[in-house]
Amino acid sequence: MNNRLHILLVLPGVLLVAALLASPLFFLFLDTIPNLEHPFSLYQSFLEKGFHRKIIIRTIRVALITTMICVILAYPCAFFIARYAGRFKAVLIVIAVFPLLLSPVVRSFAWMAILGKNGFLNDLLQFLRIIEEPLQMLYTEVAVIIGLTYLFMPLMILPLVGVIENIEEDLLDSAKSLGANDSSVFLKIILPLSASGLLVGSILVFKNNSSSQCLWTAGRIHLGFYRQSYCLHNSQATWWRSGDDSINTYLSECNDFV
Repeated sequence: MNNRLHILLVLPGVLLVAALLASPLFFLFLDTIPNLEHPFSLYQSFLEKGFHRKIIIRTIRVALITTMICVILAYPCAFFIARYAGRFKAVLIVIAVFPLLLSPVVRSFAWMAILGKNGFLNDLLQFLRIIEEPLQMLYTEVAVIIGLTYLFMPLMILPLVGVIENIEEDLLDSAKSLGANDSSVFLKIILPLSASGLLVGSILVFKNNSSSQCLWTAGRIHLGFYRQSYCLHNSQATWWRSGDDSINTYLSECNDFV
């Protein structure tokens, strides 16, 4: 009885969200269907173009790489903030989310100063005599990955902090009292219990990576199904056909909806 009551209470909100969010996507999807005899002909022609396939593959590849890097870097940070930060926890969380508070213009010039040919990183490598000539770091896929990792790392840290800090200390003490060492406690208790935070963080990072605007760190490399295609086509003075425009808009809006 209680379960049915809960469902009835939630149902109006769910229907409202579906009406306001899902229905526009449905009508936008109808615009991509030219006729009932060949409903997916525009999608077929869209995917037959090597240019579009290259965009989609590169978008997914960069998003996956960035997500994996964020997992590797964010987990130790989140673990330290949740378990050992103490009274400095709030300060460290503010520092962690600081990239999201900065203006895109500020981020752009900051990374140009770091990754440019006359930037800090090239100067440091030349000072250490690791390289003789400045490296081309801007306008590369590596620069895109670095910028996306910096920008979306907070989206991985925050869910992990919330999950890890809710793991009971008594549970860890009990495992240690039964003879488990620190590595066993982490692998068999902490990591499985924090899997939900990893999943949420990975979804947030991947989604935001795959729908990023034309990224300032790369300049000439653009990400996102619709946005990347639109920017690259404009840079090549290529006009869109209405079918491609509808499909790219639909893919972009579906990605933002997810």
